[in-house]
Amino acid sequence: MVRPNQTIWDIALQQHGSIAAVFEVSDINKIGINEDLEMGRELFVSDTVASRTELDYYRKKNIYPASLEPVSAINQPGSFNGSFNLSFD
Repeated sequence: MVRPNQTIWDIALQQHGSIAAVFEVSDINKIGINEDLEMGRELFVSDTVASRTELDYYRKKNIYPASLEPVSAINQPGSFNGSFNLSFD
């Protein structure tokens, strides 16, 4: 299940132990590798393990990678929104 702020890259890392599995997860679910995922969405994953060490580490530590910036952090003071104010007084 997709958790807050997760991408398909995060899911590949969480479920397979490596982002190398991103194309497999993408293919199985018929979604693009840069597609936004809805929180709570169920994704299909295979039993393939790309890195047992990484996978075991995430599971043991109860880590769920989430690389998207939380919506609450966008446009807050000190964050860059992709534009510049070039007006000079």
